[in-house]
Amino acid sequence: MNFRITVTLAVVFVISGCAGQPSIDYFWGDYSQTLYALKVSPSPETEQRHIDEMERIIINSEKKGFRVPPGVQAELGYRYAQRGDPQKASSLFQGELADYPESRLFVEKLQGMLTE
Repeated sequence: MNFRITVTLAVVFVISGCAGQPSIDYFWGDYSQTLYALKVSPSPETEQRHIDEMERIIINSEKKGFRVPPGVQAELGYRYAQRGDPQKASSLFQGELADYPESRLFVEKLQGMLTE
């Protein structure tokens, strides 16, 4: 009888442990490919393709009900700030902080780099 109780408890613990794990899904699209292209051949065209891809990632993440992958909104905000669109940049930085409050130091460092 003790063996049955032990096995039953073990099964219950295993099942409850699996059920408690949150599923985190991200939509990355072609982020790594466009970033690689930008790093290998920096140009206004490759930068624009990367910006367009980050915009698609945000839109598709929202459509799929996923959180935007970490850092995407911050990087896109940084790029918009560099292009002279501080309002769009601020909105994206705030989105990053809302989704990932632990990124505050990273976002502040990006903002600091923009003012240097």
